[in-house]
Amino acid sequence: MSKKTDLVARLIKEVKLRHPVPSKPMEGVNLLEQGAVLVLMRHMTQVQAEASIKALKAAYEDWNEVRVSQSQEIAACLRTSSRKKGTDLLRDRKETSMALKAYLQDVFQQTHHLDLEELREDEQTAGKVATSLEILGLPGAAYLIYVAQGKQVPVHLPLVRLMDRLELIPRTSSLKKARATIEPLVPKGKELEFTLAFHEILERWEDEDEPIYITVKSLHETPFGQKTSKERESAIARAEAAAKREEERLRKEDERERKKQEAEAKKRARELERKRKAEEKKLAEARAKGAAADKKKREADKKRADAAAAKAALKKEAAAEKKAAAKKTSSKKATSRRR
Repeated sequence: MSKKTDLVARLIKEVKLRHPVPSKPMEGVNLLEQGAVLVLMRHMTQVQAEASIKALKAAYEDWNEVRVSQSQEIAACLRTSSRKKGTDLLRDRKETSMALKAYLQDVFQQTHHLDLEELREDEQTAGKVATSLEILGLPGAAYLIYVAQGKQVPVHLPLVRLMDRLELIPRTSSLKKARATIEPLVPKGKELEFTLAFHEILERWEDEDEPIYITVKSLHETPFGQKTSKERESAIARAEAAAKREEERLRKEDERERKKQEAEAKKRARELERKRKAEEKKLAEARAKGAAADKKKREADKKRADAAAAKAALKKEAAAEKKAAAKKTSSKKATSRRR
């Protein structure tokens, strides 16, 4: 076994699919409906998914009618093992119904109709359609191409670029030449497993949180895996450094704003204190002026009172003198008469 075939065999074994696929294609359905089985199997068993497809086909005129229906209407056709009834059952199936609606809407937006028969066409066309289906995902779309093209490994440019970077095949832009170099690497009877594993790698290579070259040992050990891992580590380090710089910038900005606010608060406090002192001074001056006026008034009143008292005393004294003089005169007159 060559190093290349050994790597392929290890990747088929190590790569775990995030979503299940049917053990065998559903009979009597088109590719759109086979894709719907894949989407439903993310929430239920294959038997339940296929029974749900049959129930939906019986209840609706076409899949476009399903696409524009309410999720609770779709939920009523789903076949699960839930023992809930009524609104509880519909609520329990809502997530599955929404997933099916999202899948149909995605196909409609990407292909402008509701079928996936382009997957039966040439490899380049099939590859373009497959890479555009976000809800189905690359492994799911690759499964449909595998079924559509007679259980043949799908070969398209994204897969060719990946295998070139993993140094499994020489670089080429010819899908025909690429297939000729890829097929000998695929273990006999493992065509589907190869298809699913390598499309899972394709889909999760750029995963933001947990890229597959980090979690799959054989991928991490490849030169491309190590190179990408180092680039990711460098990118993370740069992002963290940038985040720290931004954090420091914001901290300094906050500090400047805090100091500015403190300075403004102190300025306002000083201004208030200045106004308070000015008001106190003004009030004190007013009080002093009032006190001076009161004192002056009291002094004037006292002066008038003293003058009035002096005048009254003089008047009393004059009256007393007048009375004494009159008495003296009267006494003299009386003395003269006795003589």
